[in-house]
Amino acid sequence: MHTDFYYIGHRGCRVNCDENTISAFNKALKCGANYIEFDIHKTADNKLIILHDMTLERTTDGFGYVHELFYNEILNSRTKVNQSKIPLLSEVIAFFENKKMQFIIELKGQNVRPLLVEFLKDQSWSDKYILSSRNLSELYKLKSELPKSQICYNITKGVGLTLEQLYEQKKISNQITFLSLDSHLINQEFINICHRQNVLVFSWNFINYIKPIEKIKSLISIGIDGILFDDCRNIIPIKNWIKAKH
Repeated sequence: MHTDFYYIGHRGCRVNCDENTISAFNKALKCGANYIEFDIHKTADNKLIILHDMTLERTTDGFGYVHELFYNEILNSRTKVNQSKIPLLSEVIAFFENKKMQFIIELKGQNVRPLLVEFLKDQSWSDKYILSSRNLSELYKLKSELPKSQICYNITKGVGLTLEQLYEQKKISNQITFLSLDSHLINQEFINICHRQNVLVFSWNFINYIKPIEKIKSLISIGIDGILFDDCRNIIPIKNWIKAKH
Protein backbone atom coordinates (compact mmCIF):
# COMPACT_ATOMS: atom_id res chain seq x y z
CA MET A 1 0.00 0.00 0.00
CA HIS A 2 0.99 3.63 -0.48
CA THR A 3 2.66 4.89 2.70
CA ASP A 4 2.38 8.67 2.20
CA PHE A 5 -0.75 10.40 3.40
CA TYR A 6 -2.77 12.52 0.96
CA TYR A 7 -3.46 16.00 2.38
CA ILE A 8 -5.99 17.31 -0.14
CA GLY A 9 -7.42 20.81 -0.28
CA HIS A 10 -11.12 20.25 -1.07
CA ARG A 11 -11.89 22.79 -3.82
CA GLY A 12 -8.73 24.38 -2.44
CA CYS A 13 -10.36 25.65 0.71
CA ARG A 14 -14.03 26.11 1.55
CA VAL A 15 -13.83 28.04 4.85
CA ASN A 16 -13.37 31.83 4.91
CA CYS A 17 -12.45 31.58 1.25
CA ASP A 18 -13.91 31.35 -2.26
CA GLU A 19 -13.79 27.68 -3.21
CA ASN A 20 -12.29 26.64 -6.55
CA THR A 21 -10.27 29.82 -7.04
CA ILE A 22 -6.56 30.39 -7.37
CA SER A 23 -6.53 32.14 -3.97
CA ALA A 24 -8.17 29.07 -2.38
CA PHE A 25 -5.60 26.80 -4.03
CA ASN A 26 -2.76 29.03 -2.85
CA LYS A 27 -4.13 28.91 0.67
CA ALA A 28 -4.20 25.10 0.58
CA LEU A 29 -0.61 25.05 -0.66
CA LYS A 30 0.55 27.35 2.14
CA CYS A 31 -1.27 25.19 4.71
CA GLY A 32 0.62 22.08 3.62
CA ALA A 33 -1.66 20.35 1.11
CA ASN A 34 0.11 18.03 -1.31
CA TYR A 35 -2.96 17.78 -3.57
CA ILE A 36 -5.68 20.20 -4.62
CA GLU A 37 -9.08 18.85 -5.62
CA PHE A 38 -11.21 20.90 -7.98
CA ASP A 39 -14.19 20.53 -10.33
CA ILE A 40 -14.40 21.27 -14.04
CA HIS A 41 -17.28 22.20 -16.35
CA LYS A 42 -17.47 22.96 -20.07
CA THR A 43 -18.79 26.28 -21.35
CA ALA A 44 -20.89 26.76 -24.50
CA ASP A 45 -17.74 27.66 -26.43
CA ASN A 46 -15.79 24.62 -25.20
CA LYS A 47 -13.68 26.19 -22.46
CA LEU A 48 -12.92 24.16 -19.33
CA ILE A 49 -13.58 26.22 -16.22
CA ILE A 50 -13.16 25.40 -12.54
CA LEU A 51 -16.50 25.48 -10.72
CA HIS A 52 -18.41 22.98 -8.61
CA ASP A 53 -22.03 23.68 -9.51
CA MET A 54 -23.82 23.51 -12.86
CA THR A 55 -24.91 27.12 -12.30
CA LEU A 56 -23.18 30.30 -11.16
CA GLU A 57 -25.61 31.46 -8.48
CA ARG A 58 -24.33 29.81 -5.29
CA THR A 59 -20.71 30.93 -5.41
CA THR A 60 -20.73 34.00 -7.68
CA ASP A 61 -22.74 37.11 -8.52
CA GLY A 62 -23.54 35.64 -11.93
CA PHE A 63 -26.42 33.43 -12.99
CA GLY A 64 -27.23 30.75 -15.52
CA TYR A 65 -26.11 27.25 -16.50
CA VAL A 66 -22.42 26.99 -17.34
CA HIS A 67 -22.97 24.83 -20.43
CA GLU A 68 -25.28 27.50 -21.89
CA LEU A 69 -22.87 30.40 -21.36
CA PHE A 70 -19.86 31.57 -23.33
CA TYR A 71 -16.68 32.06 -21.35
CA ASN A 72 -16.71 35.80 -22.02
CA GLU A 73 -20.08 35.97 -20.25
CA ILE A 74 -18.79 33.97 -17.29
CA LEU A 75 -15.63 36.09 -17.12
CA ASN A 76 -17.65 39.04 -15.84
CA SER A 77 -18.87 37.06 -12.81
CA ARG A 78 -17.07 37.41 -9.49
CA THR A 79 -17.02 35.16 -6.43
CA LYS A 80 -18.93 36.33 -3.38
CA VAL A 81 -16.19 36.63 -0.75
CA ASN A 82 -13.08 37.97 -2.49
CA GLN A 83 -14.55 38.95 -5.87
CA SER A 84 -12.25 36.54 -7.70
CA LYS A 85 -12.87 35.47 -11.28
CA ILE A 86 -13.73 31.90 -12.21
CA PRO A 87 -10.47 30.37 -13.46
CA LEU A 88 -9.85 28.34 -16.55
CA LEU A 89 -8.27 24.92 -16.09
CA SER A 90 -5.34 26.06 -18.23
CA GLU A 91 -4.77 29.10 -15.99
CA VAL A 92 -4.60 26.99 -12.84
CA ILE A 93 -2.22 24.46 -14.38
CA ALA A 94 0.06 27.24 -15.64
CA PHE A 95 0.00 29.01 -12.27
CA PHE A 96 1.03 25.92 -10.32
CA GLU A 97 3.28 24.35 -12.94
CA ASN A 98 6.52 25.00 -11.05
CA LYS A 99 5.11 24.56 -7.55
CA LYS A 100 5.11 21.34 -5.56
CA MET A 101 1.43 20.65 -6.01
CA GLN A 102 -0.59 17.84 -7.55
CA PHE A 103 -4.24 17.79 -8.59
CA ILE A 104 -7.42 15.77 -8.32
CA ILE A 105 -9.59 16.81 -11.26
CA GLU A 106 -13.27 16.03 -10.73
CA LEU A 107 -15.31 15.87 -13.94
CA LYS A 108 -18.64 17.66 -13.65
CA GLY A 109 -21.20 18.81 -16.19
CA GLN A 110 -21.83 17.56 -19.71
CA ASN A 111 -19.34 16.36 -22.34
CA VAL A 112 -16.28 17.33 -20.32
CA ARG A 113 -14.20 14.20 -20.98
CA PRO A 114 -13.27 14.73 -24.68
CA LEU A 115 -12.03 18.27 -24.01
CA LEU A 116 -10.13 17.19 -20.91
CA VAL A 117 -8.45 14.33 -22.76
CA GLU A 118 -7.38 16.70 -25.52
CA PHE A 119 -5.98 19.10 -22.95
CA LEU A 120 -4.11 16.46 -20.96
CA LYS A 121 -2.60 14.83 -24.04
CA ASP A 122 -0.64 18.04 -24.56
CA GLN A 123 0.69 18.06 -21.02
CA SER A 124 3.93 16.52 -19.76
CA TRP A 125 2.83 16.19 -16.14
CA SER A 126 0.74 13.00 -16.16
CA ASP A 127 2.25 12.04 -12.81
CA LYS A 128 0.76 15.15 -11.18
CA TYR A 129 -2.95 14.49 -11.53
CA ILE A 130 -5.70 12.06 -10.51
CA LEU A 131 -8.94 12.02 -12.53
CA SER A 132 -12.14 11.69 -10.53
CA SER A 133 -15.82 11.21 -11.30
CA ARG A 134 -19.05 9.69 -10.01
CA ASN A 135 -19.56 8.04 -13.40
CA LEU A 136 -17.58 4.81 -13.57
CA SER A 137 -17.93 4.32 -17.34
CA GLU A 138 -16.50 7.82 -17.91
CA LEU A 139 -13.51 6.89 -15.77
CA TYR A 140 -12.93 3.69 -17.73
CA LYS A 141 -13.00 5.71 -20.97
CA LEU A 142 -10.51 8.15 -19.48
CA LYS A 143 -8.23 5.30 -18.48
CA SER A 144 -8.32 3.86 -21.98
CA GLU A 145 -7.61 7.26 -23.56
CA LEU A 146 -4.99 8.29 -20.98
CA PRO A 147 -3.46 4.96 -19.87
CA LYS A 148 -0.93 6.55 -17.50
CA SER A 149 -3.61 8.38 -15.53
CA GLN A 150 -4.73 7.38 -12.06
CA ILE A 151 -8.47 7.34 -11.53
CA CYS A 152 -10.58 7.96 -8.45
CA TYR A 153 -14.18 6.77 -8.33
CA ASN A 154 -16.40 8.84 -6.06
CA ILE A 155 -18.73 6.04 -5.03
CA THR A 156 -20.99 8.38 -3.07
CA LYS A 157 -24.11 8.38 -5.27
CA GLY A 158 -21.89 6.78 -7.91
CA VAL A 159 -23.18 5.50 -11.25
CA GLY A 160 -21.77 2.13 -12.32
CA LEU A 161 -20.97 0.68 -8.90
CA THR A 162 -23.03 1.57 -5.85
CA LEU A 163 -21.87 1.36 -2.27
CA GLU A 164 -24.38 -1.45 -1.67
CA GLN A 165 -23.01 -3.41 -4.64
CA LEU A 166 -19.47 -2.98 -3.35
CA TYR A 167 -20.42 -4.50 0.00
CA GLU A 168 -22.18 -7.39 -1.76
CA GLN A 169 -19.54 -8.13 -4.40
CA LYS A 170 -16.44 -7.07 -2.46
CA LYS A 171 -14.78 -6.59 -5.84
CA ILE A 172 -13.22 -3.51 -7.44
CA SER A 173 -11.82 -3.16 -10.95
CA ASN A 174 -8.02 -3.09 -11.07
CA GLN A 175 -8.29 0.04 -13.21
CA ILE A 176 -9.37 2.01 -10.13
CA THR A 177 -6.58 3.45 -7.99
CA PHE A 178 -8.71 5.33 -5.45
CA LEU A 179 -12.23 5.24 -4.03
CA SER A 180 -13.71 8.37 -2.48
CA LEU A 181 -16.61 8.32 -0.02
CA ASP A 182 -18.51 10.83 2.11
CA SER A 183 -17.09 10.90 5.65
CA HIS A 184 -20.49 10.05 7.13
CA LEU A 185 -20.48 6.69 5.31
CA ILE A 186 -16.92 5.48 5.89
CA ASN A 187 -16.38 2.44 8.11
CA GLN A 188 -13.73 -0.19 8.74
CA GLU A 189 -15.34 -2.75 6.42
CA PHE A 190 -15.26 -0.32 3.48
CA ILE A 191 -11.58 0.45 4.04
CA ASN A 192 -10.73 -3.24 4.43
CA ILE A 193 -12.48 -4.19 1.15
CA CYS A 194 -10.54 -1.47 -0.68
CA HIS A 195 -7.17 -2.22 0.87
CA ARG A 196 -7.44 -5.94 0.16
CA GLN A 197 -7.53 -4.97 -3.53
CA ASN A 198 -4.80 -2.32 -3.27
CA VAL A 199 -7.29 0.52 -3.70
CA LEU A 200 -6.62 3.61 -1.60
CA VAL A 201 -9.43 5.41 0.20
CA PHE A 202 -10.21 9.14 0.36
CA SER A 203 -12.89 10.79 2.46
CA TRP A 204 -14.58 14.16 2.14
CA ASN A 205 -17.37 16.35 3.58
CA PHE A 206 -16.21 17.58 6.98
CA ILE A 207 -17.63 21.07 6.76
CA ASN A 208 -20.59 20.62 9.15
CA TYR A 209 -18.85 18.73 11.94
CA ILE A 210 -18.57 20.59 15.23
CA LYS A 211 -15.15 18.98 15.73
CA PRO A 212 -13.88 18.06 12.25
CA ILE A 213 -10.35 17.34 13.46
CA GLU A 214 -11.64 14.62 15.79
CA LYS A 215 -13.60 13.00 12.96
CA ILE A 216 -10.54 13.12 10.71
CA LYS A 217 -8.41 11.52 13.43
CA SER A 218 -10.96 8.72 13.84
CA LEU A 219 -10.80 7.93 10.11
CA ILE A 220 -7.02 7.98 10.08
CA SER A 221 -7.07 5.55 13.01
CA ILE A 222 -9.00 3.01 10.92
CA GLY A 223 -6.72 3.35 7.92
CA ILE A 224 -7.95 6.13 5.63
CA ASP A 225 -5.32 7.09 3.04
CA GLY A 226 -6.29 10.68 2.35
CA ILE A 227 -8.56 13.48 3.52
CA LEU A 228 -10.19 16.23 1.47
CA PHE A 229 -9.91 19.13 3.90
CA ASP A 230 -12.72 21.69 3.71
CA ASP A 231 -10.76 23.93 6.08
CA CYS A 232 -7.15 23.61 5.01
CA ARG A 233 -6.01 25.16 8.31
CA ASN A 234 -6.73 21.72 9.82
CA ILE A 235 -3.91 20.17 7.79
CA ILE A 236 -1.09 21.29 10.11
CA PRO A 237 -2.60 19.92 13.36
CA ILE A 238 -3.34 16.62 11.61
CA LYS A 239 0.22 16.44 10.27
CA ASN A 240 1.58 17.10 13.75
CA TRP A 241 -0.74 14.47 15.26
CA ILE A 242 0.36 11.84 12.73
CA LYS A 243 4.01 12.74 13.29
CA ALA A 244 3.61 12.40 17.06
CA LYS A 245 2.02 8.95 16.64
CA HIS A 246 5.08 7.71 14.73
